[in-house]
Amino acid sequence: MKKFGAAIFVGVPASILMACGPTQPIGTGGSGGGGTGGTGGTNPFCAVQTILQQRCQSCHTNPPIGGAPDPFVTYADTQKTSVENPLATVWQMMKTKLDGGLMPPTGYTQLSTDEKTTLENWFAAGAPGADCAADGGTSGSGGWAGFGGQGPLPCTVTRSFKAHASGNLNAKYAVAPGTTNQYNCYTFKNPFTSDEIITASRPAADNLNVIHHFLLFGVNGGTDGAVQAGGCYTPQVNGQQLDGWAPGGGNTIFPDDIGAQITTPYVTLQIHYNTVTGGDDASGMEYCTTTKPRTNIAKCVTLGTDNISIPAGAVDATASGTCTGLPTTSSPVYVIVTSPHMHLLGSGFTTQVVGTSDLLSNIPLGTWSFEAQRHYRIDRYKLNPGQQLVTTCHYKNASSHPVNFGPATTDEMCYDFLFVYPASGSKTECGQGITFTGN
Repeated sequence: MKKFGAAIFVGVPASILMACGPTQPIGTGGSGGGGTGGTGGTNPFCAVQTILQQRCQSCHTNPPIGGAPDPFVTYADTQKTSVENPLATVWQMMKTKLDGGLMPPTGYTQLSTDEKTTLENWFAAGAPGADCAADGGTSGSGGWAGFGGQGPLPCTVTRSFKAHASGNLNAKYAVAPGTTNQYNCYTFKNPFTSDEIITASRPAADNLNVIHHFLLFGVNGGTDGAVQAGGCYTPQVNGQQLDGWAPGGGNTIFPDDIGAQITTPYVTLQIHYNTVTGGDDASGMEYCTTTKPRTNIAKCVTLGTDNISIPAGAVDATASGTCTGLPTTSSPVYVIVTSPHMHLLGSGFTTQVVGTSDLLSNIPLGTWSFEAQRHYRIDRYKLNPGQQLVTTCHYKNASSHPVNFGPATTDEMCYDFLFVYPASGSKTECGQGITFTGN
């Protein structure tokens, strides 16, 4: 049976996308269907850094949030003296807490046996290594670069869209303490030229203490530099989702033959703020580009459904959306990334190709993690005209009240963000009642 990773061009924190975009675990080379993949790194800290990104950095970021004492972001962070215990290094405190069953804390997704073994072996070796940004390997022709995480891109950033104060692009936006589920929109005139192609992207999550997720949309109208503070829900953006970020999302480096383009007159960055303490923020997206043509242009496609109703006390409630006619021409499209998205009640997730045993996404029941919403590479799955996709979300609701679809973290969603090419031969949305595309 052929199964594809459940392991976006980007990239949501609970939420989305998630960014729509292809990423690959740090330290592993690609094996793209169009050529030879990149060479993976050998740095012993790379596998550890992947675990820290996926399991720890929702709190152990820099600076730490949620009461966490130390950051777990860079290799240097792990070698410093712990704020919590000045007689031990951070990695020694990590070992103590892991061995004592205190890491991750109760209520967070626990480590798998393989993840624990990876950390314990690293501890036993004396915590060797170095930062992994330069150790991801190289990109092969048609393959995926061996790079991930939210570190610097191995290329020059030429374009960016960031949150900012009203009337001042160089000042951060001030998020007030106690801000709950506030959706801001920042609109920019599209700076991309007609021949400019995106080769890599980075979700620049500036202040993790205030952001829930952010999305980037291509729109047809607006005012350059405009800020709409609050009330900017996705249906009102009325555009095509281009990119995004949620906890667990990381950098994207396209294979040499694939890129993406932004062709709409304007671009809107939508950020979901949710915070107790407040703070200044300049989160957004950064891009490397080229004017050298690439064979394939990809785009983000949203599958799933907004028709969600989870009864109180439900052990395994489901919501499903069927996608029919994703290819819009007589030619196939190729899926290169899948990025499942649910909220806190999520339990398991699949996107299946009807009539086959193929699963583009497969997150087994009980393993969904709201804090680690990853993007999974697919080796160019060929989807022919007429084939259907069914996206199914599983939920467990231990509360005494029903939960329905909605934009808040305490509501629920059911989306799969795919990246497919050719962009011109595919729908942008494909499911049932999708209104909050990409949230």
